[in-house]
Amino acid sequence: MIELRDLRKSYKTGDFVQKALDGVSVTFRDSEFVAILGPSGSGKTTLLNVVGGLDHADSGDLVINGVSTKDYGSKDWDTYRNHHVGFVFQSYNLIPHQTILSNVELALTLSGVGRAERRRRAKDALERVGLGEHIHKHPSQLSGGQMQRVAIARALVNDPDIVLADEPTGALDAETGIQVMDLLAEVARDRLVVMVTHNPDLARQYATRIVNIADGRITGDSDPIAPTELDATTLVHKERAAGIAATSRASMSFLTALSLSFSNLMAKKGRTILTAFAGSIGIMGIAAILALSNGVNNYIDKVQEDALSSSPLTITKSSFDVSSIMTQAAGYSAEGGESRGDESGASTEDRAGQAAGSDTIPESTIMSDILTDIKNNDLESFRTYLESGESDVKDHVTAITYNYGITPQVYASDTSDGVKQLNPSTLQGIMSNGMSSMMMAGASSSAGFQEMLDDQAILDAQYDVVKGTWPKKYDECVLVLSSSGGISDYTLYSLGVLDPEELSRMLNSAIKSEKVDVPDADVDFTYDDAMDLSFRVVNQADLYTRSEDGATWTDRSSDEDYMKNLVDQGLELHVVGVVRPKGTASATSLGEGIAYRHDLITHLMAEAADSEIVRAQLANPDVDVFTGKTFDELQDAQNAQLDMSSLFSVDESKIAQAFTIDQSALTADS
Repeated sequence: MIELRDLRKSYKTGDFVQKALDGVSVTFRDSEFVAILGPSGSGKTTLLNVVGGLDHADSGDLVINGVSTKDYGSKDWDTYRNHHVGFVFQSYNLIPHQTILSNVELALTLSGVGRAERRRRAKDALERVGLGEHIHKHPSQLSGGQMQRVAIARALVNDPDIVLADEPTGALDAETGIQVMDLLAEVARDRLVVMVTHNPDLARQYATRIVNIADGRITGDSDPIAPTELDATTLVHKERAAGIAATSRASMSFLTALSLSFSNLMAKKGRTILTAFAGSIGIMGIAAILALSNGVNNYIDKVQEDALSSSPLTITKSSFDVSSIMTQAAGYSAEGGESRGDESGASTEDRAGQAAGSDTIPESTIMSDILTDIKNNDLESFRTYLESGESDVKDHVTAITYNYGITPQVYASDTSDGVKQLNPSTLQGIMSNGMSSMMMAGASSSAGFQEMLDDQAILDAQYDVVKGTWPKKYDECVLVLSSSGGISDYTLYSLGVLDPEELSRMLNSAIKSEKVDVPDADVDFTYDDAMDLSFRVVNQADLYTRSEDGATWTDRSSDEDYMKNLVDQGLELHVVGVVRPKGTASATSLGEGIAYRHDLITHLMAEAADSEIVRAQLANPDVDVFTGKTFDELQDAQNAQLDMSSLFSVDESKIAQAFTIDQSALTADS
């Protein structure tokens, strides 16, 4: 039983309000054929849609078998429409590319009915409406009456409690319309059928009850339900409502949805192909734009990373802004005076004018500005801040390297022909003193020995390992080749593969404008030769020993025998790999030569901290271990002006003895 209680529904278009239902109250029995009559625009279809759950009233209540629908959710309405209501539309609403059997089956797909059961029930429904022989035809192969009967079969296949028909004969001729009405009258014998029509003759002939509606209000009812009849069916309605609530939810399996979608696509192959082609062009265009955008962004990021790895941002203990000082100097030269006003507020032109009228030459305070602008940084506190977790600097940098100003003292492993120091190299000092800036720039491109970044990801992005592996320990290193995969003779001299003293002699000869005898430096240097390279690293603290008096320390770096023994016992640094820059790297962090890990520096620092000379200095921090004097005495001596009288004394008596004057000779000719 369906009860409509004071239903109201309006449609708004701008400021205009159209009332479709205006306080409609009516009750329909479980089994009757109700015809709703009324002119166009009276609210017939709106009333039918509200009863079927296709639309909802603005106010009022729809009561189904004694249960209000005010608290119904979307899933409750789906279940109600799918399991308890069948719809017969004036325009049939059949799917043209499916057979009529598939159209009827479609009503069962949301009910969770199996494929075999769906087919059996759909065939039975079509047999019932007289279309059992046409189940494989498509809607376009049927007449209007046959299509309306297919719509009725689809409405009946779920065995609904209510059948709602909206002008079922509106698009049919008189004879076909009678056939459809006969079928609906037969259906109404065991269920509620509500038909909307504007044909009073058909309504009087077939309907058991006629409800008239006009302007959204009920104006007549041929067989209204009595209050006693309503009370008698209340208990039955509640039991039936419980059955409705227990009905399974409407759903469609994924495979069923996929099958229906595929059938729809295959029914219109041309449209599907064109749509897929147009869509693929759009997708490929978007993909190409995204790929290009990502590629450009990645390239920019890589160029920036490579550039910063080769010329990183550096924070030193003290620094000043050279560019601003040079700008001030250039501004002074251009303006003919100081480029900023003085404390009195006089402008540059005023001060220049004052200077022009006097004998005072204007002064540019460049050095004062340099000394004033020097900034001192607390690097120890800064490092503590970076590593404390309070800073988010690691989100904006790729690697952080700490430089302690330690240069490893590297020597050739073979000391049979004497001790040969490779790092710090004396070759660059010779070249910088005598060679042109152009030649020096080319020579200095080879870095010799250098510390690599402590970030393996950056190294892997910039270099290919052509032999061996990257170093894993402090006593391992790699040989870095040029971008072409080669190595220069200068690097071979710097690494001791070629005799560095020979290069030193040639450079000195060139500086003195002497004839240079250049030997044949074309050697067969292989990857295996590179992997066999090893060096000796000496801790700088070990270069000093106590003096005989035990009070000071002596530099033994010029003692050949001492250095030979020290080098032979030094740390062995051996090559474990050969790398070369990637072709995609716009800049690299390492130059040609030997690259060692940061671990080597920390190892040397730990050794130095445990050396005897460092412990002696720490034990007496106010006294210089090399001179035995306090640092204050050394500072005073450095600041004292040079007193020439303290270096020389004149003995006048000795001068008198050295020189005598013959008085007679002076007066003989007078």
